[in-house]
Amino acid sequence: MNADARLPARPAGPTARPRESEPSAAAGGDAGRAAADDPAAGRPFYRLLGLRSEPGLPAGTSRLRLAGRPELQNSHGDIHGGVVATLLDAAMGVAARSAYAEGQGATTVSMTVNYLEPGRDALVGEGRLVRGGRTLASLEARVLDAAGRTVAHAVGTMRIIARRG
Repeated sequence: MNADARLPARPAGPTARPRESEPSAAAGGDAGRAAADDPAAGRPFYRLLGLRSEPGLPAGTSRLRLAGRPELQNSHGDIHGGVVATLLDAAMGVAARSAYAEGQGATTVSMTVNYLEPGRDALVGEGRLVRGGRTLASLEARVLDAAGRTVAHAVGTMRIIARRG
């Protein structure tokens, strides 16, 4: 996946170490254990939305699950477009961070979203690193509904940064 051999791969899945900004499993508590197994669990905004990351995927890829809830719906009963865009952005971010060394992060520089049909109920966001460089990464993501239909597609660029702190 990652054509740039200069980027050391971060272990994927349940054996991956939690990032320092995430609660540590050694610190105890359910949030710490969840963060060790799920990159999305250590991020408060992702928890607020109920995003869950699927463990064990190859570096440079991600799969996030979103349970549909009434508070995430628009006035038509579909999952709000902003939530769908956030799922796309999160899928790209998790995919990017999984391909870089521990201590490096990724922040969105640009993202183009194409909405293809309304999303209802549970959605899945899949992200993929297209090309990773030293300071920028190109990614793509899609959101699928329970029937496997593509709800939205995005391409994005993320800046690779050293984590603060």
